Amino acid sequence: NHIVATACAARLHGLNSIGIIRGEQPRELSHTLRNALHYGMQLKFVSRTQYRDKPALQRIVDPEEQYYWISEGGYGLLGAAGIRDMLKGIPLWDYTHLVTAVGTGTTMAGLIQGALPYQTVIGIPVLNNDQSIISELEQLLSKNDLAKNYMLLTGYSFGGYAKKTDTLLDFMNQTYQSVKLPLDFVYPAKAFYVL
Repeated sequence: NHIVATACAARLHGLNSIGIIRGEQPRELSHTLRNALHYGMQLKFVSRTQYRDKPALQRIVDPEEQYYWISEGGYGLLGAAGIRDMLKGIPLWDYTHLVTAVGTGTTMAGLIQGALPYQTVIGIPVLNNDQSIISELEQLLSKNDLAKNYMLLTGYSFGGYAKKTDTLLDFMNQTYQSVKLPLDFVYPAKAFYVL
């Protein structure tokens, strides 16, 4: 989860972090949000309406503070470059396909940037608006990257972001029983289901 990863990275580097969380603060925090707090992240809950106004969200931070704004899902050229650079530690030449679940498109863009000419990158959007991701993804790609082999397989959101159906839960349970691989329903279970 991007919130936990950011909280952990900030703590490792001695930085303060603030997570802006969409929705009202629940009575009991999720495992993810408890982990973010454990790593020292301050959580600020905003309504779904407030969350849609991205420029206004930045005003939540004290203007006297110095900060670096990380967009939702790490979206942006630097986020994609980070994923591309992570691939350097993997024997990438062994694979013909790279598969990822897709939220903002940042991870997929980084995979496309780092993919070798004979590889295909496959993205499985986890949001209901899976067609709008195409333009967001393409904004992160150069002309050379756009010529690489990639595709989005849509229609597997199982109700939308962080939503699940009985079919997806059955698949997750069967996967765990057969190969002992625990899957999270937000991202990986949807990608593995398509595979």
